[in-house]
Amino acid sequence: MKFSFLPSLGALTSWGFSRFGQTSFQAPHHATSLGPGHIRFPAYVFNDQGLFIGNSEIDYSNHTNPNFETPFQTAIFSLDLSVPWPASTPAWHKIDRPTDFVPDDSASPTGQMVMNKDGSIIYFFQDSSVRPYYVHRSEWGPVVSLTSGLNMMKSLMVDSDLGHIYYTDMSWNWPEDDTWTLRMFDPVTNAISIVSEIPWQANPRASRGVYSSARKSFFFLSSRGANTFYEYSIADKTWSFVSASGQVPSPRMGVACYASANNGKQILLVGGARSDDLEHGHHLVEYDMTPSPTGSPSPTGSPPTTTTWTGYDNPSRGNSMDANQVVNDVFMFDVKTSVWSKVSTTPVGYYGSACAVSGDSLILYGGFKYYDCDKSITYGNGYTKNDNVPSIYDMKKNSWVSTYIPH
Repeated sequence: MKFSFLPSLGALTSWGFSRFGQTSFQAPHHATSLGPGHIRFPAYVFNDQGLFIGNSEIDYSNHTNPNFETPFQTAIFSLDLSVPWPASTPAWHKIDRPTDFVPDDSASPTGQMVMNKDGSIIYFFQDSSVRPYYVHRSEWGPVVSLTSGLNMMKSLMVDSDLGHIYYTDMSWNWPEDDTWTLRMFDPVTNAISIVSEIPWQANPRASRGVYSSARKSFFFLSSRGANTFYEYSIADKTWSFVSASGQVPSPRMGVACYASANNGKQILLVGGARSDDLEHGHHLVEYDMTPSPTGSPSPTGSPPTTTTWTGYDNPSRGNSMDANQVVNDVFMFDVKTSVWSKVSTTPVGYYGSACAVSGDSLILYGGFKYYDCDKSITYGNGYTKNDNVPSIYDMKKNSWVSTYIPH
């Protein structure tokens, strides 16, 4: 099944790149020292040259920041990763969004964004349209209408080898049809195609995907934990269960960072909030992982026969776990050996944050360091936000540092 875009976006991509295959970062015309302020669960993209933060839920109980005009941050901010800066004064720049292309919130699919493989274009999706932003020219392209709207667009990923853009989406016939599919957007041919149905065991509603150039495949990690870790091979068009070993991360939701590192040879997982005990105040429920619904792909490998994860059938907490569910660990997954290793802990917990990986540096920003689901119904009571200061981790030195230095 294919859908067409009009006009062609491919005609807008033919301009020069650096010899490293990435466009050099140029600061937008509208610079600010304020930065995006406090953000939570933002839409964001990054490469070696910059971190771009789009729509974000914000602290609407605090209107002291002049950038916060609504409960959702609709301005776009970029953090320059091509120059050094101290954490106390990071190199933020504000990008003005066209007045005719302002989403009303950060929920899917409104407000989603993805960067093409060389970092030259960021595509912003809104309802039934997409709009390109040209990074090196600091210019917006025209709005392109989709002939078919988006439903629950999630987990946007880029095949950094071929340049195709992938995402997960569910059937328009929900809740009668809760089928999730992996779809591809080709910015050259302007077509969306359904690539594969996603195995229900992979928990596509809550999963996060990342592309590994080393294996030419996507790795999906769900809130059920790294014991339900699935790989989709682009070449073979097959799903397989990844039998991971080592220091396997606990189940978590709202991870601060799930990103490819070291040329796709490793995957970085940082922070989040525990989902092994509860999520939004709901009981643990054990689910049978063995059978696949009629028509759903059956992944190869040997997934667990059952898994205990957060269900949605009981509104009570039902346990006595610690109130704060935010975790502060840093894990690295080796895609060749399928081994997890815990490599560090973050200075504070990070949940619902933005991140960037540039060379040997990991940058974390925003989100929360404290989350208590018993109090989260009233915003502010159940959360403690992080300071508006980036945390910088030097992966080569295995240490947290106060100054970002490009590598």
